[in-house]
Amino acid sequence: MTIKELEEVVSAGEGGTIEFKETTGQKIPAMKTLCAFLNGNGGTVIFGVSRKGVLTGQLISDSTKKDLAAEFVKFEPGFEFPVEYLPVDDEHQAIVVHVPSGKAKPYQYDGRAYRRVQSTTSAMSQAQYEALLGERGGFRSPWETETNDELNLESLDTELICETARMGVAYGRLDAMADVTNPRLLLRKFGLMKNGRICNGAAVLFGNDFADYPQCYLRMARFAGIDKTEFVDSRNVQGNLFDLANEAVAFCFKHLNLSGKTRGRITRDEALEVPVDALREAIVNALAHRDYSNPGGSAAVAIFDDRVEISNPGVFPPDFPLEMPETSDDSFPHNPVMARVLYLRKTIETWGRGINLIFSSCRDEGRLPPSVTERNGFVRVVFPRV
Repeated sequence: MTIKELEEVVSAGEGGTIEFKETTGQKIPAMKTLCAFLNGNGGTVIFGVSRKGVLTGQLISDSTKKDLAAEFVKFEPGFEFPVEYLPVDDEHQAIVVHVPSGKAKPYQYDGRAYRRVQSTTSAMSQAQYEALLGERGGFRSPWETETNDELNLESLDTELICETARMGVAYGRLDAMADVTNPRLLLRKFGLMKNGRICNGAAVLFGNDFADYPQCYLRMARFAGIDKTEFVDSRNVQGNLFDLANEAVAFCFKHLNLSGKTRGRITRDEALEVPVDALREAIVNALAHRDYSNPGGSAAVAIFDDRVEISNPGVFPPDFPLEMPETSDDSFPHNPVMARVLYLRKTIETWGRGINLIFSSCRDEGRLPPSVTERNGFVRVVFPRV
């Protein structure tokens, strides 16, 4: 956008897809409106316009940009916000943020979804949210077994495919007569190839090229304090499921504390403040059971002073006992074909008992159990840091 185009937009005034803010001091209501635009037909928020509709701009510093970035990470599913800084005079700039109609509706900002009605932004009702979620797909999606003509064996880590088969045979979970050297035959055996065409699920599990797969993305952040106001470290990575799981575990080891218990006079047992087995299981579950039909969402690991949150786009199966999640056998995976492959190599140790293993690991190490919630199309497992 040029400054002349901006002046024309401002002179036309606010409306259903345009909202003005005097400064970024009004960033929170602005974010709610951007969320509403994503959930609707798109729109533009302009910072640096007075209440009288005069283009004044504002002083911009590094702190201003960091404040906006800190608000953008509160959107789920994640979204890359295009931000333009346009000079109004020698000292002041206007900030223009334009978003299209989102492809992964419904979106939420800071845990709440919003909608736009004419020139007003308001919280979205649960019924409205569920209607948008229903349009995106139900609990199970055929996405993992849909084929992609752009995929070929060069797009995949064929050694990882063969390694998975070898592990399946070694663990007695795959026919000992299986040819563990032929990746094409193995993909067919795994249910990840149809009529000579490779399925999306193969890219998630074994891919090495993710140009067509924004879903294969993981957000990680260590926040200062107990909210998302300021982060001290962040890392965003793309990769196949195994690479992402390893990156997430490594990030947790970097930012969580080790404690030690002495056995006898010499031996000292080191333990992470969140049980490693529980943490790893929650991370794998987030990646294995997420809703991959949603290209805009991403799994995330957020570490705060008081807790660790692991989240993924998706919903629990019907009749899941949220009040007592440890009693569930979790036998209705969102992506059953990929889950079966993970079971072969014990990435999912006992298929159908993921939540139970998380709780039992915490209990065995004398740690408080996590909370498990589903809200606005996201599943969260939250471990207390005590």
